[in-house]
Amino acid sequence: MKWRNVGGFTRISKRVAEKRYCAGEIIYLCPCNLRPGSPWNPEVPVHLLNIPGGENASARFSSACFSASVDQFEFYNCNYAAGYYAAFYVKDEQNEQK
Repeated sequence: MKWRNVGGFTRISKRVAEKRYCAGEIIYLCPCNLRPGSPWNPEVPVHLLNIPGGENASARFSSACFSASVDQFEFYNCNYAAGYYAAFYVKDEQNEQK
């Protein structure tokens, strides 16, 4: 994985993304051949508060929700032109706070 800072977003690995997701942070998914922050906004924010009871979710439940969210994103948004898998990003403002 290439570490990048693009348009106010920092790319992170899937493992780091899952840990931050379980901690309640907002993670942005984007097809691997596209870059976040473009005028067409290919990035999709994903966080625990999108699901019912997410703020009280256990680590196991939130990890399963993360995997399901990534699978759904890849099914609907990833293809030959955009790339076959998701890349994970956080906004630089979030990154500076950690």
